Amino acid sequence: MERVISVNHVSFRYDGNEAVSDVSFSASAGDYIALVGHNGSGKTTLVKLILGILTPSSGNISLFGKNVRAFSSWDTVGYLPQNIGLFNPLFPATVREVVALGLISQKSTPKRFNRHDTKAVDEALEQMGIADLADKRVGELSGGQMQRVLLARAIVNKPKLLILDEPASAVDANARGEFFSYIGTLNKDQKTTIILITHDVAHSGGYANKLLFLDKTLVFYGNFGQFCTSQTMQHQFGAEIQHIICHQH
Repeated sequence: MERVISVNHVSFRYDGNEAVSDVSFSASAGDYIALVGHNGSGKTTLVKLILGILTPSSGNISLFGKNVRAFSSWDTVGYLPQNIGLFNPLFPATVREVVALGLISQKSTPKRFNRHDTKAVDEALEQMGIADLADKRVGELSGGQMQRVLLARAIVNKPKLLILDEPASAVDANARGEFFSYIGTLNKDQKTTIILITHDVAHSGGYANKLLFLDKTLVFYGNFGQFCTSQTMQHQFGAEIQHIICHQH
């Protein structure tokens, strides 16, 4: 199985304060990892390190066998950030144009789109159920609609690795179910490796096959069979939540 991510003894400090401490884990093609932890546990920091946005204070990270600092195949990686509110509602772009931005990394200069790109954008819009919004200005969208647009942008280039930071926070219960159903299809049918940051610990076993619990350092990483017998995780979540998660498998 192809090794997609290798994190080796990684630490990171903000202004001298350690945000991530000596974290090591790996992910293979087709893994679906629920990344959980309390607020301030370092989850988003770890993702930014994996994406090369931040540089480790110590340790190293590899993507698809290459050190992230030398990694260049970013068209194989999709990312959906948490704070969609940071997207400027006055940005003069349509939904189609925003989704097409996900193809920019594949383009040489000049960055021109062709009919294959148009087809890829159309497919991503259709898959996310927002084809009818294609020509709408992004400033006119609801939070749930914008979340789907940004996910469509993240998947338009059919990434091998997809990282999602609280992706369902702005959608209602029905849309949330459809969202996770689609992500599950990507994972199972296309073997897309998923890292999902989530606070919904109680239902994480319903979609992920592995759980990574972070509290600045790695507390637990394993499959749900291992989670169900872990006294450490029972102490973290309580017997009731552990029981709920374990009965999802």
